[in-house]
Amino acid sequence: MSAIKTIWNKIKKWWNGLSKKKKIIIIVICVAVFIISPFLPQSKTSGKVSARTAWSCAQEYVKEQLVSPSSAKFCSYSNAKITVLEDNTFRISGYVDAQNAFGAVLRKSFTITLTVTHDGALRDEYYVTSFVWN
Repeated sequence: MSAIKTIWNKIKKWWNGLSKKKKIIIIVICVAVFIISPFLPQSKTSGKVSARTAWSCAQEYVKEQLVSPSSAKFCSYSNAKITVLEDNTFRISGYVDAQNAFGAVLRKSFTITLTVTHDGALRDEYYVTSFVWN
């Protein structure tokens, strides 16, 4: 406990030796860093990504390929075949029922390989290395 007291006393001595102007500058910088830090770019890989996150990203990409994305109904997560190729890279096979240009609902099978680069709280980022309608 005495080591902590010694360090605290040194910090207090240093702080008391600063001018009022320097103290204000230090406080403003600390507050600015505290406010801005959540908005700074995070590491592109934030640990291992779950297969459910990869499935969600795959659905998002497949919807972008459809004529009528709002009509898309995907197979369930448990019916999709999800293979982990390496950390954050997945090969996913599944199907989607969606309307074509004539309004008929067709089932299309697909295989997608993607890497999730950020498992963020707001939006997942990913890139697709291959996509095939089967």
